[in-house]
Parts: sequence; structure tokens; C-alpha cells
Amino acid sequence: MKAEVVIIDVWVVHETIDDRGHLGGLVGVTSSKQDANIIAKDQGWYGGPGNIRKQKAISVGVDNGGSYKERVWLLDGKEPIDLDGKLKAKKEEIRKKALEKLDPEERAALGITD
Repeated sequence: MKAEVVIIDVWVVHETIDDRGHLGGLVGVTSSKQDANIIAKDQGWYGGPGNIRKQKAISVGVDNGGSYKERVWLLDGKEPIDLDGKLKAKKEEIRKKALEKLDPEERAALGITD
């Protein structure tokens, strides 16, 4: 078993709960600012973007003889975070909404069968 520990940059997204920018709950954590912008959409005061900030995290990767597992902790956090997990869900939600707008002819033209 081999472990690799590195300090990485992550983008942390919080909801904003008032017009002064006070932070609410954690919305998600991503490995890129572009992805953080996607997650932050509609997470702010009156539907604006949520708060995005760059932060350091510790990534611990363990190679267990062929299976690799990575855990990531924010340096100010006690629990591991789900890096990019919220992003995947948000992208799937956007995709689903976009597909709902297509009629059967458009779906066929795009080669979409599901």
C-alpha cells in the first residue's frame, strides 16, 4: 500500500444569505473555478451567484494494489469533502432540463435515444 499526500487548491462555494454577502451553508467544493461558477449559480441573495473562494486542501491518495482511493480535506475542516461531486449532479440537472425541451424529431436528429 502506497500513500501520496499533497496540498492542492480547491474552490469552495457557499450560499449567500443576505445583501451584505454573509455566508450560509456549504454548496460544494470543486477543483476548478470554472466548475465553481456552475455550482454557484442561483445560490446567492435573490438568485444571484453564491460566494466562491479559493482555499487549500490536503489530498490523500492511497494505492491499494490496483485500486486507488482519494480523500480530500479542507485545511479548516474536520471531515473529508466530496470534491467535484456537486458539479456532477448540477451538470446532470442542466442536461436533463435541456433534453426535456427537445421534441422527438430534434432528439432523433441529435442521435439521442434515451
